[in-house]
Amino acid sequence: MAVESSVTHDDTEWLIYWIVYASFGFVEYVGYAFFNSLPFYWLGKCLFLIWLMAPGDKGGSNILYQRVIRPFVLKHHPVIDKHLRDGKNDF
Repeated sequence: MAVESSVTHDDTEWLIYWIVYASFGFVEYVGYAFFNSLPFYWLGKCLFLIWLMAPGDKGGSNILYQRVIRPFVLKHHPVIDKHLRDGKNDF
């Protein structure tokens, strides 16, 4: 939600990077057995992470955020907000 706020600062690129990195970590965790069975997986992972760190609009994290994560979050925005409110009320 901080990335989509109207007030943006220099940290927006880093927020996008960490959102994409966390999403990648989740996918990697779920598919651990599959990914580790692939040959040269670690080399591909290193190259992928370097691409994610590339700055600017052509950087990997910005591309993945704009094409995959942002449309998903905008589509499910009401459900996400409901779960956040429910979680806050449980505490």
